[in-house]
Amino acid sequence: MRRTICHIGNNDATHMHWAFASVAQFVRLSFYRLLNLASRVLKYCFGMYLGGLLGWFGGWFTGRLYVEYFKPVYLSDFSGLDEIMCWERIPHIFAGAGVFAGVVIATIVTFCLSRRTSDNKSCNNGSDYLDQ
Repeated sequence: MRRTICHIGNNDATHMHWAFASVAQFVRLSFYRLLNLASRVLKYCFGMYLGGLLGWFGGWFTGRLYVEYFKPVYLSDFSGLDEIMCWERIPHIFAGAGVFAGVVIATIVTFCLSRRTSDNKSCNNGSDYLDQ
């Protein structure tokens, strides 16, 4: 039996075409991953900002209620200016704690929602970026 090897075209050009295709696929995959990362960062930043803002309002409101309903009895006779100034700063202290709590809660909620939507995408779509 005799085998015939046929060389059609330039094999170096074919090899370069395959190399270019793998580089293009790598660039496209890297771009998708970069977009996915940027999307997640923006989601977390927006969630943390919104959580901090809601936490600040909630803390401020809670601090005002605390000052209104739990005012000490001895404060009415003006026993000291330092105690009055400290009592007036309580809503700010509550608001600062509310910002921290709001950011932590918003981060947890954003993480849970992100996991939930990514699980739904993978169940519904079933494809990966490499398959495209």
